[in-house]
Amino acid sequence: MTPNTQATAPVTPRLLTVRQASQYTGATVWAVRQLYWAKEVAGFKAGRRLLISRESLDAWIDRKLAERAV
Repeated sequence: MTPNTQATAPVTPRLLTVRQASQYTGATVWAVRQLYWAKEVAGFKAGRRLLISRESLDAWIDRKLAERAV
């Protein structure tokens, strides 16, 4: 085995497209866009593509779960 054939760990993206964020959360694409527009999740536009922070999606999910637990 040569040094160049070592297996690399898969990369977990920090930013998700709207479609990926939709799949990640189970919400519709439209719902993810509305979360961004309402500033409930962090993200930014890179050209025409809207990228959403995975961390902000996790925080949003945690907030919603905490609301339901009360």
